[in-house]
Amino acid sequence: MIRKLLRYVLVLVALFVVYVAVVLVQGTMGDWQPEAELPVQTFQTADSSVIADSVIRLAIWNIGYGGLGEESDFFYDGGGFFLSGGHDIRPEQSLVEKNVAGVSLFTRSTEADFFLFQEVDIASRRSYFTQQLDTIRNQRPGYAASFAPNYQVARMPLPILEPWRAYGQVTSGVATV
Repeated sequence: MIRKLLRYVLVLVALFVVYVAVVLVQGTMGDWQPEAELPVQTFQTADSSVIADSVIRLAIWNIGYGGLGEESDFFYDGGGFFLSGGHDIRPEQSLVEKNVAGVSLFTRSTEADFFLFQEVDIASRRSYFTQQLDTIRNQRPGYAASFAPNYQVARMPLPILEPWRAYGQVTSGVATV
């Protein structure tokens, strides 16, 4: 009986070690290492390249991929590397939509010469593949809009012990409008 139990424990430990090894190999092989200098992707050009006023107004916001609003209970804020501990890994889709709508309203209603946004998702599971850059830039059609990725991963495996709930694919970056 003890041998059988020990065998099951060893099989479970071996499976866990193999899983962690696969995650580490996948993470190492998929680690995005951008060049020191990358061209910025321009998505639209400005109606005018001259700002008439001597005062420049900036609006800077880390939009947290539309998923880190006041209702958020993000698992990683509590140190949830291995387990989520009941906290959110990804917010509900309706919450992401609400937050992105807020960013959209802010962009449309705020008088600024430049909008600088961080954590803008363009292809991420965590934000339900919403095209946040398109939503933002469509609020200011007369402004230039550019995007530079700063985080790309095919699969973020966190939390490690909940692979069925893993964070998933992320393509995110900074946007300037």
